[in-house]
Amino acid sequence: MKKSFRRLELILSYGQNVRDFLVGKTLTDWQNDIQLRYAVAHALAGVAENVKDLCNDN
Repeated sequence: MKKSFRRLELILSYGQNVRDFLVGKTLTDWQNDIQLRYAVAHALAGVAENVKDLCNDN
């Protein structure tokens, strides 16, 4: 249970990071900013990894 709760916290944290990275950004910003794309991709990978692990914990 403790591991599952921690994974949920991480999923939420990564999701908040994605939101924070994208607030106020335009499609043009997205297209022209490779660091933004990498940051969002990394955070989404963190979400995916923790969702996978959460499903495997049960």
